[in-house]
Amino acid sequence: MVTAMAGVLLIGMGATGLGTVVRYIPRPVIIGFTNGVALLIATTQIKDFLGLRFEGNPSGFFARMQALGHHLHTMHGPTAPTAIASLAVVVLWPRLARRVPGTNVAVVAATAAVAVFCLQIEPLVRGTAGSRRACRPSRSRSSAPTTSCRTSKRALARARDVAEDFEGVGDEMARDFQRQTV
Repeated sequence: MVTAMAGVLLIGMGATGLGTVVRYIPRPVIIGFTNGVALLIATTQIKDFLGLRFEGNPSGFFARMQALGHHLHTMHGPTAPTAIASLAVVVLWPRLARRVPGTNVAVVAATAAVAVFCLQIEPLVRGTAGSRRACRPSRSRSSAPTTSCRTSKRALARARDVAEDFEGVGDEMARDFQRQTV
């Protein structure tokens, strides 16, 4: 709710020209307000980050912290390590490579881990959109998944189509860049 209120205030101030009033508000007040909103938003994410299981999420900061502390024992096994590993990738990735954003790497890595290891991540288990396609483990752990030739051909055809689409986009971007530099 705080996020929506802050967004409405920002849009309203920008539309009416009141955004210039911010110049007259002391810098420590602006920084404190911004940090307070950031803290409230971040603490609302802890429940899903750890996969805690309890109804609701209190709106007050201290009540929320107390509820999180009381329900730490409900932490979902696969959810917390996946989230912590993703956060570590986001934080540490810029030290390894700056060309690809760490958030993109974390999303791809976490998605691959969930798909490969058939993890049931808590928000998905609760019934959000991602839970519709359940992971179906094979009959025996030692056997490799079976695919038919027709299925493989369809998958390769789709992959080729996607690659061609991206190739076309890359060519268009290169042409636009050449036009702008000439």
